[in-house]
Amino acid sequence: MKSSDLSGKLQKHGELDTYLGQLSELLEAAVEACKLSTLNEVASFRERSSSLSKEHRRVFEVGLDELTSERFSNYISKLRESNSSPVVIWLQSTNRCGFIKALSIEDINYGFDASRFPEGIAVFIADNCVDKLILDFDLQNVEVETVGRHWPQIAY
Repeated sequence: MKSSDLSGKLQKHGELDTYLGQLSELLEAAVEACKLSTLNEVASFRERSSSLSKEHRRVFEVGLDELTSERFSNYISKLRESNSSPVVIWLQSTNRCGFIKALSIEDINYGFDASRFPEGIAVFIADNCVDKLILDFDLQNVEVETVGRHWPQIAY
């Protein structure tokens, strides 16, 4: 199936519009479909990053409003200092729509509107595939999990 056919099907069902809105919310900038990776790139990146599940991990829980705090901002800065690679944003629709990269883990809008993400999960994977940040959230709380070589070493 041609990518334009797939894009048309996704557009018809509204998934692509919702997904682009979610990405735009996380990046605080309009994201267009033409900026997304191909589905082949998604499969390749998923394969390259699959070994991350075997790495070290650290988990903690905070209130959703804590994501906009100075303390959390300082935590994210420490993550970037330990691994400054761009990050791939991975959401529920990424496998079907493609991914987009942020230049840094610090370029994510952690003050996002959680109600726009009914799945309640957002994953940020370092492009070098050695670290991952997982936010598993509802409208009040967030479980923050880091997996990988560097990020789990950083305490909150």
